[in-house]
Amino acid sequence: MQHVLKQACGIDVSKDELVVTLGRLTDTLKVELYARKTFPNTGTGFTALQHFVARHTLADLPTRHVMEATGCYHEELAFFLHDRGAEVSVVLPNRMSAYLRTL
Repeated sequence: MQHVLKQACGIDVSKDELVVTLGRLTDTLKVELYARKTFPNTGTGFTALQHFVARHTLADLPTRHVMEATGCYHEELAFFLHDRGAEVSVVLPNRMSAYLRTL
């Protein structure tokens, strides 16, 4: 059985919706993307996202929530998750595209 080293929640934020993909890194250094769902970019959607992540991730391992800085649309979600003790990373779009070019 593979052991999970890291788990992450990638969030694509737009004005109206949040597209979420869960991924994990195993001890064999295999990256698995294993769950995907869309939520409204509202308080109700934030809570539903939080429950979705809790149901599909390991409770004893922290989950990093990663999102791109998208004007102001990501801010409420970032503060919501941070206020609830989640690990949150907001990445600048130019940094993300530069990283992808290196791959």
